[in-house]
Amino acid sequence: RAVTRLGAPTQQTALFMGTMVSITVACPSSTQAHDAMDLAFAEGRRLEALLTRHDAAAPLGVLNSQGSLRDVPPELLNVWQRAHGIGGAFDATVLPLVRLLESRSNPEGELELPESDLREALALVDTEAVYAGRDGMRLERQGMGLTLDGIAKGHIVDAMSAVLLRAGCENHLINAGGDILARGHKAPGVFWRVAVEDPEKRGHYPQVLELYNQAIATSGGYEMHYDAEGRHHHLLDPSTGRSCYT
Repeated sequence: RAVTRLGAPTQQTALFMGTMVSITVACPSSTQAHDAMDLAFAEGRRLEALLTRHDAAAPLGVLNSQGSLRDVPPELLNVWQRAHGIGGAFDATVLPLVRLLESRSNPEGELELPESDLREALALVDTEAVYAGRDGMRLERQGMGLTLDGIAKGHIVDAMSAVLLRAGCENHLINAGGDILARGHKAPGVFWRVAVEDPEKRGHYPQVLELYNQAIATSGGYEMHYDAEGRHHHLLDPSTGRSCYT
């Protein structure tokens, strides 16, 4: 029986989307693997420039600062519609809460969060107050803002994987700061193995998974917080404005 030859895994790592992004490709040709990864990173950076909230000149940055955007890139509209369609606890309009935490950040001590400020920020959290259509996007209340941080990385990873597939590199793993997608095998008959991080960083992984054509995403308050004790972090409950998980 024929055995598929994959070659030793080849890896490239780059810093963008505010995290380290790594691509590992198992391919007989190292040149093909590197060329494909270059294309994938280029696509990732292209999408980041459209979906980031950290660049005032980016489409999302313009929407957040001006309250409206006429020429909406289809990629931005698509990701917003997907985020809005999830519903429930996932709410892309939590940016006023994030901004409040960022402005009060005190990594060396306690973070003071007055109830009046929290209520004011919460009043701007409402997905139904966002208009999105072919003629543009609009935030109905002054001071509102969108953050796609909770969904954009996964969308970008999917797009990067599609580039690798089109380039003939069907066996690969992409890790974008916890947003992970695995395609094919690491070696003939060998799945990609991914460990879920220990929140206490002591090396006691809660679980080690074997992935084949699957994706997984993890997020924890221990990775990014706004006070010394980690009571206030980036995982927010949009109904209360409080950090909800550790």
